[in-house]
Amino acid sequence: MTSKATVAEVKTLSCSNSFRNYHFLKITTEDGTVGWSEFDENFGSPGVGAVINQISHRLVGQSAMFHEHIREDLRNVTRPAFGGVVGQALGAIENALLDVKAKT
Repeated sequence: MTSKATVAEVKTLSCSNSFRNYHFLKITTEDGTVGWSEFDENFGSPGVGAVINQISHRLVGQSAMFHEHIREDLRNVTRPAFGGVVGQALGAIENALLDVKAKT
């Protein structure tokens, strides 16, 4: 692994398809690599994007290569319920970090 893949920006995006909204997480590193993941707020999980926005500051400055460490750190500070909104947010974050790692 030649790149540190340091996280520079974490952003949630959404778009409407008239009958439902699509939600995406975009993680950008300092070298321009972008990792994506999709999450759902339509069927019983409103608030996933809000959770991501609340904890995203903990990702900035960390290397996406250490996605397991980041996931455990976030799990420890949030104490998510199994299958809850926080758990879904952590899953979206980890998927985007894995996308960055794979692209690097």
